[in-house]
Amino acid sequence: MKASAVNIADKIKSIKQFSFENCFMVISEKPINYGVQLKIADNNSQVSVNVYQGKRGVSVVVGGADSELKRHLLIFDSTRTVIRETGKFEIAPAAVWGGSDEAGKGDYFGPLAVAAVSVDKTSAQRLKEIGVRDCKKLGDEKVVQLAEKIKWLDNVFYSEAVLFPKDYNIKYSEFSRIGHNLNDILAQLHAQAARELFQQNPDIEQYIVDKFTADATLAKWFELPKSVKLINVPKAESDIAVAAASVLARALFLQGLEKLDDEFAVQLPKGAAGHVTHYAAKIVRTHGVDILNYCAKKHFKNSLDIAGIVG
Repeated sequence: MKASAVNIADKIKSIKQFSFENCFMVISEKPINYGVQLKIADNNSQVSVNVYQGKRGVSVVVGGADSELKRHLLIFDSTRTVIRETGKFEIAPAAVWGGSDEAGKGDYFGPLAVAAVSVDKTSAQRLKEIGVRDCKKLGDEKVVQLAEKIKWLDNVFYSEAVLFPKDYNIKYSEFSRIGHNLNDILAQLHAQAARELFQQNPDIEQYIVDKFTADATLAKWFELPKSVKLINVPKAESDIAVAAASVLARALFLQGLEKLDDEFAVQLPKGAAGHVTHYAAKIVRTHGVDILNYCAKKHFKNSLDIAGIVG
């Protein structure tokens, strides 16, 4: 597709797809003169992306302080070919397969949770019959109910890995010192869940991960049998094994959040938006700043914002 044929709607759609594939969050969208401004964030920074109609066609301008996020988006310039959505991915059928997904990555409070699930064709059909699908399409109460049902189904194997903030913050600091980042922590947790899943069900022929990082980063941590194909794709929750894993991971995160609520006599909110920052500032005033070591992911930008509020 030639650049001159790209309109604003197509460009915005492709930027959103690019953001999704790289685990960035589009947190707002508003009109500007001759175009649209997107606000895009990761766990550490935020940038503005102005998409507008210029004299030479559609232009993209990325604003904000220098950051890894900004450098990624600068690669996505106005001459890039628009990425068209191709619908659900297709993979070669397997008799037994597995997959994993995570929860809590974008939440300031609570643990980082990963779950892995393996199925055969019969148990895959049973998961569909009980209503399993991508957890983002389900309410929290339904997620918890489904998670229990998944664990009791015949020929459905599962494993879970969770990292609570106390250990998460230590690991993040250690990883940062050697040049690793959050994606490495996630990949390590996915690999741990996969390893435990294969111990339960060595018949797995292929393993699907809902894409959150590059293939090379994932492969660095995974040690699957040579006969097993590792598939790293976005929107992998369209596969029933990954959808079931997303439900288990979400339930594990919610249970972890509730455990922290009980331990510190608080009611920790989900997400990382402004109301979360203000609640965090409130509990810091009551319990002291050290409480964040045990209930929050301290490298999030929220921590800097809290310091500005509390003083």
